[in-house]
Amino acid sequence: MRSCTLKLLASAANFFFSVWLAGLISGTASAAVINYDESVMGELGPGPGCPPCTPPTSIGTLGVGTNTVKGHMFSDFGANAFPVATDLDSFSFGVPAGAMLEELSFAFSFSKSGALTDASIGYALNQIPPVFPNPNQAVDFFTAASPVAMFSGALPLSSGSYSLQETGGAMVCNPFPCRWDVDYVWSLVVVGPAAIPEPSSLSLISASLLAGAVVLIGRRRVAGSLRRPK
Repeated sequence: MRSCTLKLLASAANFFFSVWLAGLISGTASAAVINYDESVMGELGPGPGCPPCTPPTSIGTLGVGTNTVKGHMFSDFGANAFPVATDLDSFSFGVPAGAMLEELSFAFSFSKSGALTDASIGYALNQIPPVFPNPNQAVDFFTAASPVAMFSGALPLSSGSYSLQETGGAMVCNPFPCRWDVDYVWSLVVVGPAAIPEPSSLSLISASLLAGAVVLIGRRRVAGSLRRPK
């Protein structure tokens, strides 16, 4: 009877360890969904060119679900057709192990001043470290319907490090000065493997199974005592 009880306890302990380990792996492998707001969490950049020769702002590792990046861009050209001020945003991100970036979209709200008749911006989807050639796509704010599906031909992307690098823009204005402003939201949809129960749920499962094991041991003890000869 003692050996039977010890075997049951050993089996229960092995099961609880396996469940705990699965919960630990789940917690370390999955990241929280990111909702990056440039106005709150810091300016995204830099723009194209070198200098500044610095990498795009890292927003971290994406979580399984819809991640968002929200910000504002503008391009302001003076009367002599040279830029007075420009703010064009780039960022980098990670796709976690076992997951894939399935969808990218760019929603925008556009406004202009002056005799502006066209304006656009381009992006490159880069792998880090770089692998060439890189897919490129432009968004024309006068003709595109928001949201714009981006880089559909390059998706899905497996786990790794990537950047959405702004590659410059174009505008048509006559006469100058002209300016455009864009409020935007990137949506990055990540899919992953089947979800493992959260650690809190695992604790409840473990407690229930432990109670069941104790009841089973008690019943076996009673059965064993009934079989003893008087």
